[in-house]
Amino acid sequence: MVLANVAKFLSVSVTDLVVKTPKARVEVKDLRLGISKDGSSNPNLFIKLHILPIFVHMGEQRLSCDQPMSSNIRESTSGESSCDSMERSSAPFNCDEFFLSVEFGHDREKGIVIQNVDIRSGEVSLNLNEELLSKKKSSSSSNADKDKGSVPDSVVTKDQEKKNSAIVAVSKYTSMIPEKICFTLPKLDVRFLHQEHNLLLENNIMGFKFKCLKSPSSEDVESTRLDIQMDFSEMHLLREAGISVVEILKVDLVTFFYVPKEASLS
Repeated sequence: MVLANVAKFLSVSVTDLVVKTPKARVEVKDLRLGISKDGSSNPNLFIKLHILPIFVHMGEQRLSCDQPMSSNIRESTSGESSCDSMERSSAPFNCDEFFLSVEFGHDREKGIVIQNVDIRSGEVSLNLNEELLSKKKSSSSSNADKDKGSVPDSVVTKDQEKKNSAIVAVSKYTSMIPEKICFTLPKLDVRFLHQEHNLLLENNIMGFKFKCLKSPSSEDVESTRLDIQMDFSEMHLLREAGISVVEILKVDLVTFFYVPKEASLS
């Protein structure tokens, strides 16, 4: 069995990880990866990833801190820390903590299966401005201009074929969906700053939880049942100066649906 040949414990730790590209930079203070398995006769494999914190910078925002400075300022450690702290707080994306746990098991018929996936995130902040959005908008509008023109009659048929192929794809990969998926996000802050008009809008979502359970259908052996539960405790949209245009205090969503197996679609 494949899982039996995996080492009982493997741990990797990385500190101060920086990944740079021409248009972005990702900073991770601490990254830990652990692989282990239990001691049962049919062992399960556990993979755990723990990252804290995560900062994503877009463009060349660090130039303001990397410009030449006098020798006194360059030797000042506190000044450098203050500059880094200000830059990280204004990063387009930052996450306090990210934790991922995946449990793999073995089935005689299906082989290796994903049993449980647990994702826990710390507080997440998104800081947007008109410059970031204008770049995305200009690229999407240019693509839309290229696609303008007469729409042939075959488009409707192709759209229907795409929908059918999407259903087939979902049914085909249903076996790869974990038996249990859990995701928690304590707080999400999305801020938009329009510098020209000096306008700051904030959006907050708190206490977000998502859970998905997969089980064989008791009514139809040719389908798989997915139970989905999602809720959050508080939401504030378009908030300015402490006043929200939309304020929702509690939302609970519980639903389930059946996914037919690939054999039943033919």
